[in-house]
Amino acid sequence: MKIATFNVNSIRKRLPIVLDWLDRHKPDVLCLQETKVQDAEFPLLALTEAGYAVSFRGIKGYNGVAVLSRTKPDAVFYGFDDNGDPDDSRLMRVIVRGIPIINTYVPQGYQIDSPKYAYKLRWFDRLRRYFAKHLSPEQPAIWCGDMNVAPRPIDVHSPEKHLKHVCYHQDARKAYEEAVKWGWQDVFVKLYPERQQYTFWDYRAPSSLEANKGWRIDHILATAPLAATCVRRTWTSRRGARRILRITPFCGRSSPSRTSRIDWLQVLNEQEAIGRRGLAERKKEVDIGLRGAKDSSDRTIVSGEEFGLSRSAMSTQRGGLRQGRRRSSPAPIRHLKPRSRLAA
Repeated sequence: MKIATFNVNSIRKRLPIVLDWLDRHKPDVLCLQETKVQDAEFPLLALTEAGYAVSFRGIKGYNGVAVLSRTKPDAVFYGFDDNGDPDDSRLMRVIVRGIPIINTYVPQGYQIDSPKYAYKLRWFDRLRRYFAKHLSPEQPAIWCGDMNVAPRPIDVHSPEKHLKHVCYHQDARKAYEEAVKWGWQDVFVKLYPERQQYTFWDYRAPSSLEANKGWRIDHILATAPLAATCVRRTWTSRRGARRILRITPFCGRSSPSRTSRIDWLQVLNEQEAIGRRGLAERKKEVDIGLRGAKDSSDRTIVSGEEFGLSRSAMSTQRGGLRQGRRRSSPAPIRHLKPRSRLAA
């Protein structure tokens, strides 16, 4: 079973990217964060026509989570159920083929002296209690998404300069660590504890991508039964004029009774190198379908993990998400094939 996660930063703006990638890679499950659309305007028809059952929850303009699955989920749950604010546009739990998948878009926090940061810290505490209520560390489960926390110094460039940043402040790291202690293992850290690999580059910082001034704030975590299956991880990297593609780990576990596998493709942040280009040039790019001047991020497939049930079934997935022109009707979008500088 192939599972992917993607911070889409507006599903309507990047619908051509998603549909094109779904058509080429055909994952069994795709988790989306930051869909930025209220439910009544979610592009349901285009995604169902692509062959997916779609579960989603969102609000106008920000947040929003969704899960696409080829088979109807066994169950779908939205938000917290602790008698507080459910915050259901940030948290989903779906059960697909018996495996719980937690899809989260953790609050960013704004500034450490703001109420939003205090809310972020409480959010992690609520999430740990949510895990304890609905999951077991001894059973297979996945937690993925945009966590908005770089846990270790190696996970952020120039860590000494970001001690008061909401994604690296000691209180945020501690809150995230406490949630992880419930029973999760960071698969990347488990295999490569000393490797520096970022998942996000700030588009507002000139040349951050070229200079590799990034953050590892998107994570894949698994309970012990699944984390133990990860036996191999590979990295490739391709740089084009505007995109970077990273494909990572593929893991397998032998099983005498089953030959299927769980592929985990983590879609992480990737920023275009705007540099010193002027507004006129950016407007020109909008016209040819690259990106809009107001976009806050652009993401592509950059990592993959396979928690397999058959080592012989392991295979390397290649490809990326590409942004094309925005269209209003679903049918043309489905068949849109934007040009790519990263064709495999």
